[in-house]
Amino acid sequence: MVINALCYALQLLSQDSALSLTLWGAKVNSYALNSFGPHVELVAGSQRFSVLYLTSAFTGTLASYALTSAPSLGAS
Repeated sequence: MVINALCYALQLLSQDSALSLTLWGAKVNSYALNSFGPHVELVAGSQRFSVLYLTSAFTGTLASYALTSAPSLGAS
């Protein structure tokens, strides 16, 4: 959540209007992480949850980089 918030703040400070959809993506990612994350962590455990989240972030970033030139943010 902290990393998502920091990335959101940095993009907001850049005031780049082309990133407005990315900013909404950061908000949605943070909301989903805050809403569903605790339940997933309870079921899977902290270690598995962390691995799942980091793997999703890394894989999502790689896929976004490989498939589109649009900016992206988050683990969705």
